[in-house]
Amino acid sequence: MTFGSSLSGLASLYSFFIENHLVPNVLVELYLVLELLTVKAQDDDDDDVTDDVIGGVFSSVHNCVFFATQVLRNQV
Repeated sequence: MTFGSSLSGLASLYSFFIENHLVPNVLVELYLVLELLTVKAQDDDDDDVTDDVIGGVFSSVHNCVFFATQVLRNQV
């Protein structure tokens, strides 16, 4: 897992938005978080796409699962 501190900060901020009803639909946001738990890793063979092109904090499956579990933990 990379970007651990950044993901923790994003999860706290996202949880704050959900808790204070600052999102259009709370159930849709929780559905998005649950979908992040079921994300699958991409094969490296597909069209020679590298992580640099995809980039970002959520380019790794481990980062997605870490973020989702942090958000759900904050919501409980």
